Amino acid sequence: MRLNADDSRLTWQGVISLEQTENGLKPWRLPYRERNFYDRGLQLRALQNSGVRLRFATDSPVIVLHGKINQADYGDAKFDLVIDNEIVA
Repeated sequence: MRLNADDSRLTWQGVISLEQTENGLKPWRLPYRERNFYDRGLQLRALQNSGVRLRFATDSPVIVLHGKINQADYGDAKFDLVIDNEIVA
């Protein structure tokens, strides 16, 4: 089964808003439609999504993520894979 990032079975935590772009969803830690009301430095920090979590339940033995990370927005992005509250990768 394949799910898109905006599928209602997925839960985004640590996110204030999600911006739909031509490449997919971009999580923001501020209301992205109101980003111009904020200082540029705060806008850049809001793109650094430390603490953003994508949660879902599955009994599948395999999970494959498709997509790309925009290096201009996120730099050297790292991800943790957590299963049953334990970091496994």
